[in-house]
This record gives sequence, structure tokens and C-alpha cells, in this order.
Amino acid sequence: MRRKNEVNVERGRRIRQALAMCGHSKVTGIAAELGISPAAFSKWLQGHAMGVDHACELAHTLGVSLDWLLAGDPQAEASRPLSKLERNLLDLLQHRSPEITVLMTKIASAIPKQGKGKNPL
Repeated sequence: MRRKNEVNVERGRRIRQALAMCGHSKVTGIAAELGISPAAFSKWLQGHAMGVDHACELAHTLGVSLDWLLAGDPQAEASRPLSKLERNLLDLLQHRSPEITVLMTKIASAIPKQGKGKNPL
């Protein structure tokens, strides 16, 4: 388990990769879009920690899955656009307190993953 202040260089690399894939080249532009300072965004590019709500918003803005962005989940495709359901879930999480977001993340983690092509709905 990573400590709170530990730098995750691989996460920073994934953020840079996602930025390149969607054509963002200026830190100031994406930072403004996210409502944060360019310095804060530069820290993320180095792999420093970010809040869950910022991570959700960044994944949504970059069109990548939250799993891939944060953990490098090999089953989550970086270049695949998010589905409408995924975007809706991110939007719902963004507007919740950190405590609720943590609880929802734990619940989602406890649900067994579905195989490809299997839709539980």
C-alpha cells in the first residue's frame, strides 16, 4: 500500500500519455479546465497524489477509465472512450463527499468483475 505522500511515477506517465492521446499540450489549459493551478497539475504529472474527485474529473476530461488512470489496470484501455454509463458514474462520484466516494469505491471493488461481453443489466 502506498503512503499518502509517496510519488507514483507510473501514474504521472499515464496522465502524460492520456494528455498526448487527446491532444492537450499545455498544462495551463488543462489545469484551467479542471479548475486547479498549473503547479498542482504539474505535481500530478510527476506522480504526486490527487483527490478522488479530481481523479474522476481528470479521467472524464481525458476520456480514459479511472482504473487505468490511477492503477494502470491492464484490462482498462487507455485509448477507449468512456461509455455513457462510465461518464455518468464519474459525474455522480464527483459531486459526493470524500467519505461517500470512499464507501462507493469499496462497494464497487467488492462486486465481482464481469467477463467481456457480459452485461449485468
